[in-house]
Amino acid sequence: MADFDPTDNRAIGARRDEQERIAKQARSEARQDFRWLMRQKRGRRILRRWIAESAPHHPVFAEGRREVDAARIDGMQDFGRRRTLEAIALCPSEYLLMLQEQNDGTGNTDD
Repeated sequence: MADFDPTDNRAIGARRDEQERIAKQARSEARQDFRWLMRQKRGRRILRRWIAESAPHHPVFAEGRREVDAARIDGMQDFGRRRTLEAIALCPSEYLLMLQEQNDGTGNTDD
């Protein structure tokens, strides 16, 4: 940062382009990793467990619950909702397979 010149628009643009390229590559790798996870029965079980533990469809606020607890629960639920949406968007057929495995009990057997 000692060599940074705030008036050098070309360098600023190049730095921004490089940061965007790195971020795009990281997003691509994350999507590929998620697809890899969902292709395996064990990975679908892990995701199903994460979603279930986050209880994304339960009410956040309840009588007698402290605000800090509600905030923590809301964060957990956000995690579950994001993973659910990610699974639906990136690998919808594996998501449906995960639900079928859950309903018929085949998701609990080894691969």
